[in-house]
Amino acid sequence: MITMTQTFSIEVAHHFPTMPEGSLHNRVHGHSYFCDLTVTGDLDKYGFICDFEALERACNEIKHNLDHRILNDVIGDTPSMEILAKYIAKTFKEGQKSNGISYVYAKSVEIVSVEIYRPSVGQRVKYHV
Repeated sequence: MITMTQTFSIEVAHHFPTMPEGSLHNRVHGHSYFCDLTVTGDLDKYGFICDFEALERACNEIKHNLDHRILNDVIGDTPSMEILAKYIAKTFKEGQKSNGISYVYAKSVEIVSVEIYRPSVGQRVKYHV
């Protein structure tokens, strides 16, 4: 299996309203996340799974919907790194189906994983699709 990965970054804020009173997570706070979106597929006649520029455009479209936003407004009241990874994977797949992310909708391209990480504190979540 050959995979290819595009990395992008997002700056987001969130809070967890369902956490116990007094929890630091109740307050709105922000993070800088890096996201790795990995795909696989059959090689085309040019020897590509898909064009890296196309994958970058798809990631930029996802980034545009998340960057400098309050995640609660986008993905709901449980905006953890785990839920964010699942949201990114779902958004990518839905974009492929609707051609909303028209650049990487080749039938042979499949998303493998989404990894969200914060290098400054050594935290990492990986969602295997």
